[in-house]
This record gives sequence, structure tokens and C-alpha cells, in this order.
Amino acid sequence: LNRNYNTTGVQDFSGLNWNAGIHWKPANNSQLDLTTSQSIEDSTGVGDHVSAKNYGVAWKYQWQPRLSSSLNASLNNQDFTDSLRSDDLYSYGINFNYQLSKNLVGRSIISLGAGVQMTNRDSTLNQYNYDRGLYSVTLQASF
Repeated sequence: LNRNYNTTGVQDFSGLNWNAGIHWKPANNSQLDLTTSQSIEDSTGVGDHVSAKNYGVAWKYQWQPRLSSSLNASLNNQDFTDSLRSDDLYSYGINFNYQLSKNLVGRSIISLGAGVQMTNRDSTLNQYNYDRGLYSVTLQASF
């Protein structure tokens, strides 16, 4: 990836972007996903651009034909060029999904879900630190 800016005083960037994942299914009802990526993002006002590296793991499990769950955890490191700021975002969560009904070919028509996702940002600039808890209940219909 090459980014060349026309504005004077803004630092250009040249580097490698990647996006990789491993999906392992040790049994019919279980799947483990490992992911990693690196990208360059536009600045949100701090630095010229943001170099972001992501690492994640997720485990999906089918408890019964209609009940499934997933656990996930991730680390996102963001380095802001021309700034003292560097952020580490830690995130983890759990989700459950229950299929309320199925159509004739076994596809879900209506499903109910619930989950919790916790995120912590640890920044070198304390004003950007935060903890967040996201609690969700979902109702999904597919036709």
C-alpha cells in the first residue's frame, strides 16, 4: 500500500496490508476462527494516518439443532503517525442464538439472539481511554 499526500507537511506511507484467517472445524458442531489484519486508515484528527493491526479469535458451537453460541476476543493496535498517541483496544464477548422456527427445507425463518460485548481502550493519551459494555437482544427474520 502506498499513500502519497499532496499536502505539504503530511507524511506519506508505504507498507504492507494483510488480511488472513484460519477456519478450523474440529467437529461438525464446532468451529474455531483465527484472524489477523493490518491496514492504514485515514486520520480522525490526530496524526496523518492510523496504522491498525488486528488479531482475533472466535469459537462457534452448535449445542442443539436450534441453539448455538459464539465466544470472541480481539486486540486492535492503532498507531497514529506524527503523534504521541497509540491505542490498544481489547474486546471480548459472547452471543447466543436460538432458532424459533424453520421452513420446510430447514432454513431458519425467525431467530432470537442475546449477547454481551465488552471493549476497553488503553491509550497513551488518557483522554481517549474508555470501557464499554454493549448488551444486545436481536430478533431476526429471513425469507
